[in-house]
Amino acid sequence: MKKFIGLMLVALLVLGLAALVGCGGTKTGEVEVETEEGTTTVSGTITEKDLGVPIYPGAKMDENSAGTVKSQNEKGEEVWTAAVLWTDDSVSEVIDWYRDKLKGKPQFTDLTQGISTSATGQEMGMFAFQEGDAFKMVTIAKGTVDHLGKTEIAITSGSGPGVPPINTSQ
Repeated sequence: MKKFIGLMLVALLVLGLAALVGCGGTKTGEVEVETEEGTTTVSGTITEKDLGVPIYPGAKMDENSAGTVKSQNEKGEEVWTAAVLWTDDSVSEVIDWYRDKLKGKPQFTDLTQGISTSATGQEMGMFAFQEGDAFKMVTIAKGTVDHLGKTEIAITSGSGPGVPPINTSQ
């Protein structure tokens, strides 16, 4: 249960990041901010390689909800990358595809069965895994705002000293 709560907190943080990056239209180039604590760079150009997670075949990336935030301080560099994609395929098809593609990844965790759909009444899938120091998460659900009626895929990746590793012990 602690692992699930921890992963949900990370998911909320990353979804907030995706919303922040998604504000204000399509992003190109980079914006850099320097403070006493360090430097933060925000970029809106994302590739499958940046995410480190396969992109569902035929899925379209929402350019307004994709980006990378890099922070450099005395603890090191922390990198968060997030993207929202959408497809006309069903939620269950996309869940099955990602489960098959990701199940062999290190510390793979399928959180789909632990998600209560009673609040929304909608099917949803969530997968997480750890590659080196990078935490990766894929969340799949029916779009409710920007891609109404479509299947949305939120992919997030985080690495660095502030990113908690997946704890496989209960």
